[in-house]
Amino acid sequence: MSKLALSIYIPTYNRAGLLQHLLKSIVAGMTAWPDDLELIVSDNASTDNTQEVVANFIQQGFPFISLRNAENIGADRNFCQGFSKANGKYFWVIGDDEILYQGTVNYVLEQCRSLDIGVLYLANDGFGHNEQEHILERKAPKEISARLLNSNDFFKSTNVFLTFISANVINREAVLAYTPDFDPSTELNTYLVQLTWTFTAIKACRQHLYVNSRIFAALRENSSGYRLVEVFGVNLVQMTKKHLGASIPDAERIMANAVITRFFPRQLMSQFSNAASKNKFLDEDIVDVSTKCFSAYPLFHIFLKPILTGSWLTRQIAFFCVRAFNSINRWTKYRFL
Repeated sequence: MSKLALSIYIPTYNRAGLLQHLLKSIVAGMTAWPDDLELIVSDNASTDNTQEVVANFIQQGFPFISLRNAENIGADRNFCQGFSKANGKYFWVIGDDEILYQGTVNYVLEQCRSLDIGVLYLANDGFGHNEQEHILERKAPKEISARLLNSNDFFKSTNVFLTFISANVINREAVLAYTPDFDPSTELNTYLVQLTWTFTAIKACRQHLYVNSRIFAALRENSSGYRLVEVFGVNLVQMTKKHLGASIPDAERIMANAVITRFFPRQLMSQFSNAASKNKFLDEDIVDVSTKCFSAYPLFHIFLKPILTGSWLTRQIAFFCVRAFNSINRWTKYRFL
């Protein structure tokens, strides 16, 4: 068993300003660096002053491990490299555009020391550009609300949000024990490679921790360069079936219905109303791909199809209804997924 409770891995590329805010949020309030915490910054061949930012923290006495790839190996390969380089029992990939609230690292580290779980899921807020200094002042609640859940209930609560890599702290040790020849790169080019170890951790352990309190923030509207429905429709549903189909009853259906109700409506409404949001994704026939992927699910026809193909008024009504549905679903612990 590793003496390190937690490895934090930060992949970064040409975002020195954002990275500096993240690192400041991690060390805020620390009087000494914990002996069982490892932090690795993996610079994917940045051409800005990323190396200088990391070096400044190291000079202040923080024992960060600084890696620099000779060339840009892509985001997914950088994530996979982290899984292989980490030494802690738990593995936490944090995007360079996140900001942790004061006290969050101590809370997560304490859970990693005391619990033997598969996945620790962290609820989070969002923030806009130029709000970093304000967010850095936020503190995690003194009393953090969290629930221990079995794999089925945990998956019903998290499903599509398991794709947000920064929100999931993974029991890396359990993954390697469950699959000794585990290869983190088996799902390259899906834009969801991190789900290989997340799904394996769900299978490997009986319990997981869902943190209800929001204890970090992510920069809004800051991902792009892929086809939205292809990744969060086709790829995600197929990967769920492949990795969890034999372990969690109806995992594929739960994930598909979660995407239909909890994720796509807000994404699509944003695209319809905001040209900048629409242009950040690669072109695809959204209606055709969505229909092929989800037409077998009744919730698609009730909520998502009207948003995709209806008039402005129809979209507004459908969006209102799906938000009401989600509220009811949360109250009933997602029994309708």
